[in-house]
Amino acid sequence: MVKPFAVRPAKIALRKKITHCSNCSVEVATVEALFKIEGAVFVRKYCQKCLADAEFEN
Repeated sequence: MVKPFAVRPAKIALRKKITHCSNCSVEVATVEALFKIEGAVFVRKYCQKCLADAEFEN
């Protein structure tokens, strides 16, 4: 399991649908966590509650 190397506010586009948390799927995602895995960067979106437990499994 890998912890995020960076966290930034989630970008909310006006014409796209609202994204929900990758972990709980209930709350609106407010932050993006960036994970570096084998030379690639993966972005997962989380709510504030789930951000503390953010991990990426291969």
